[in-house]
Amino acid sequence: MSSNTLEGLGRAVLEAVEGRRTDLGTLEAEFDASREELDEQLSQLVENALVQEVADDEYELTENGERLLSSTPVGDRDDRIDTPEDVERAIGGFDLRPDEEGAVRSSFSFLRYWGDATTAEIVDATYGEEPAGYGTADRWWNDCVAERLASLPDVDPPADGAEESDGSSGDRWRYAGEVAVERSDRDGREVRDAGGEAPFGSVRHAFEELDLTDAERTAARTAFATLSARGGATAEELADALFGEHPAGYDSIDAWIDWLDGILEELPDVDRREDGSWIHDPDPE
Repeated sequence: MSSNTLEGLGRAVLEAVEGRRTDLGTLEAEFDASREELDEQLSQLVENALVQEVADDEYELTENGERLLSSTPVGDRDDRIDTPEDVERAIGGFDLRPDEEGAVRSSFSFLRYWGDATTAEIVDATYGEEPAGYGTADRWWNDCVAERLASLPDVDPPADGAEESDGSSGDRWRYAGEVAVERSDRDGREVRDAGGEAPFGSVRHAFEELDLTDAERTAARTAFATLSARGGATAEELADALFGEHPAGYDSIDAWIDWLDGILEELPDVDRREDGSWIHDPDPE
């Protein structure tokens, strides 16, 4: 039987349904969870358009579910069997606990999949899945992941004080080696019909799935990186800092603020506080 905490049960069920049709009874035999818990998880996955019910009370993944799993490889899904040998050797030489190795490995896997990511995007996608015993995302990044990720083969860390050619934040990590998966002609920039709010596996995933122009995507990614670095900010405060460099095609700052509020509303782990400001909280539940 699988051993999964309730917090990780939703993803574990999603992975269990991958590549097959299955029913509630089969899942009950595979997991240390009650039938009620599994039924609740399946209902949530169906509501989020990640799983669909087919004939005879069986379930299978939707296209959104398949993309979410492939675009957010964590834990066993990006374990050493999928890590390049030279990278695995480097990780093995860090003298880390297995859970800390998992944090570095998963961060590398995420970067390898997307090809580039900001620090905030890496932390958002990986810390909650691989906290490695660190109580805060800042400690996890600074004490465990950042320096080691930067030293891995084919990883290009951000250059101090650098700015991207598109004018966005220079806090951009890049993977210079062979990408982990073949991208299809559908590059994820069109929002798929999910029967409601589109599910996103990470903030980076959301930026690719949302229907944005290149200028909007650059502005949104820079705004998120700024929000994460500040710990919290209103859209107005982000506009004061970024609108001049990243108008994203909007003629007025008020229109830009309305647009950004809508984008932040879509991002996972980003919430609006009572005072109207936004906060990014990647901490595990």
